[in-house]
Amino acid sequence: TLFLSVLVLLVGISTSLLIKTEKINANNNSIIQNEIDQLNDQEQDQSQDPQFEEQEQENNASSYQEALDKAKQENKEIVLFFTADWCSNCTNMKEVTISSSKVQEALKKVIYLEIDVDNEKELVAKYKVSSIPAYFRINANEEVINQGKGYIKEVGFLNWLYKNK
Repeated sequence: TLFLSVLVLLVGISTSLLIKTEKINANNNSIIQNEIDQLNDQEQDQSQDPQFEEQEQENNASSYQEALDKAKQENKEIVLFFTADWCSNCTNMKEVTISSSKVQEALKKVIYLEIDVDNEKELVAKYKVSSIPAYFRINANEEVINQGKGYIKEVGFLNWLYKNK
């Protein structure tokens, strides 16, 4: 009977600890979810701000010809980013590397163009893109200044962007 009493006591203590742990985890998950919601709200507020969207798109081009024209008018280089919807490394690089504030700031000094390899076969052939993500820095005369390929993080991309300047 002593053994059974100790066993019942241990089961009771274990159950009590388990319930407390679950309450703590639920509370922590709630706090984390609140922080995520706040960040999402901030991003949504920024994305709905026309000035923010205008600044982000100011140096973006929607076509290769537009990029060349802008580069000539503004005496800027062009960064071509070859990508595809099905490419997870491309998506990750756009979401993590390209969208970082430091890279966005650096890209303000150039004309930026994303090129979908599935839709722009001529440009893929012209720049001999064999794997993606691939990125090229070119001048307005379409001369390649620097090129790279594969997923890289913020610092690596910034080093690539400023190489050979």
